[in-house]
Formats: sequence, structure tokens, C-alpha cells
Amino acid sequence: MSKIICIGEALIDFIGQQPGTLLKNQDLWSPKIGGAPLNVACVASALGSVTQFIGSVGNDGFGEAIKETLMEYGVDLTGVQEVEAPTTLAFVSLDPHGEREFVFNRGADAFLDYNMIHKIIDKDCAIWHFGSATALMPGVLQKTYKKTWEYLKANNVFLSFDPNYRSVFWGKDKKGFQRACQPFMAQADLVKLSEEEALLLAERDALVDAIEVLKQKCNGVIVITLGANGAWVFNQHWKIHVPTKPVKVVDSTGAGDGFIAAFLHQLSKEDNLHQAVKDVNKVKEITQESNHIGAIICTEKGALTAIKAYKNL
Repeated sequence: MSKIICIGEALIDFIGQQPGTLLKNQDLWSPKIGGAPLNVACVASALGSVTQFIGSVGNDGFGEAIKETLMEYGVDLTGVQEVEAPTTLAFVSLDPHGEREFVFNRGADAFLDYNMIHKIIDKDCAIWHFGSATALMPGVLQKTYKKTWEYLKANNVFLSFDPNYRSVFWGKDKKGFQRACQPFMAQADLVKLSEEEALLLAERDALVDAIEVLKQKCNGVIVITLGANGAWVFNQHWKIHVPTKPVKVVDSTGAGDGFIAAFLHQLSKEDNLHQAVKDVNKVKEITQESNHIGAIICTEKGALTAIKAYKNL
């Protein structure tokens, strides 16, 4: 079984506990350990994979909470770097229209040092997942992300990419987001997108048109998750739609992380990763199970809460 290594941000999400309330009027918050790559590492570990998380946290109580969570889920912490900046925090609330309001206090995640992680990079028998919302933004983390990617690509390591678009970061610079994603999408062995991301990155209004554009932009396999409508999976040679079973949705946050964690977990069992992901029948089986795990994540508040309940951890 190949090790799954996830690189990117770890943070604390403070979730407003009064639905339909403006962020400024919230007076009760529930802290949740978060960050897309952290979620993927924890969920894949809970499913039975050997995983490692690489990212930076503050030398503070929130950083300690993140490390304790990673340990709880059996994730290797060798690549966790402590820095003097405070741990990154995000405050999230659902306004009266059901839209999310964010206040993002970026801190430690931005300072992941390539010189530190280069010493521990494991390029043998590993899947590397780059699934970070903040790593595409200018700064130290962005440079570390790119250097790590280039090194691994040169060594023919299996690379997975999920851009995790957040309008709070890129709403006024969508072209910048597209430019930042393109090199990763062109070189990745596996690209996971939401429907919103697919339309944005392909610059199309209809998904059927976006798929055709993405076939030309990406050399690997692309997965577009569609929530209750399952997922499209395709490459330059084939395309399949894989439905999913309906569930009672409590919170869809982290469902995409659960999906890709399950996908990578199953893929990691294969002897030849690059060949397995090109096998349409194998990919269909993997996507069916990934849809299932993504749906399970929606039945609780928070990806880690859901997978813990599902696996009786």
C-alpha cells in the first residue's frame, strides 16, 4: 500500500452556531480543526491508509490542538512545522440567505519552509496530494508548494491536485486563480474539482462544455463531484458518470475532502498507481466508494466528526 502525503494548510474553523445570522451578530462559536489537506490525511487514515501531513502551525494552543487531532487519527506528524506566527483561524457564518460569510485570519500556514520539508520528502511508493485553498496565494507556502511539486514531478511521483477554490480569497481575481491552477492541472495525475471549480477553470457556463475544455487542459484523470448527482470522471480517452445514493444532508462542508480521501485510499492499494488511474473499470469502482464516503461526510457537522462516527473511532 502506498503512503498518502498531504501538504498544505491546517487551521481552526470557528463555526457560528446561530444559523441565518450575520457573522457580526454571532455570539456563539464552535471551533473545529480544519484545512482541506488535513481533512484528507485524517479521513484516509481513518479508512486504513498510511498518511502523513505536511504543513505549519503556530506555537500556541490552537497549534497543539491540530497536532493532537492528527495524532488521534494516526497521521504522521513528521512534516508538521511550528512557527512563531499564530495558528491560522477562520470564522464562518451562514447569513439569512444561506450564504457563507468568512473572516480569515491567516497566520502560521503561510510559512511552511521548503528547506525543512525537503529533508523528509518521501518520493518512494507514495501518493502526494496537493489540496490547499491557501497555498496558491502569494507567499512562502506558495513557493514551497511549487518547489515540492517540481521535485516530485521530476521523480515521477503520483500527484493529486484539488484547488479548493474559495471566493473569499479569489472573488476579485478569478483570472489569477485560473493562472495559479493551470500548471498543477496540466501535470497532475489526478485532478479533483467541484462543479463550480470546473466551470470557473474552463471558463464555460455549461458543464458539458467545461468537460471538453478540461480534457485539453489536463493530461491526467479529472473528477468533478456533483453532490447528490454523483460525479463525472474522465480523461482524454474516456468519460463516465457515477451516481450516488441519497442521504439526509446535515452539513456538506468537507464532503469533497472525504471524497478525495476515499479515492486516494483505494488507489493506494494498487501496485501501479499510474496505470490503475487510467483503468476505466477500476476508476468506476473507486468512484462509487468515494461517492459513498463523501455522502457519509454530509450526515454530520464537520468531515472529521462524520468519519469518526462512521468508523466508530
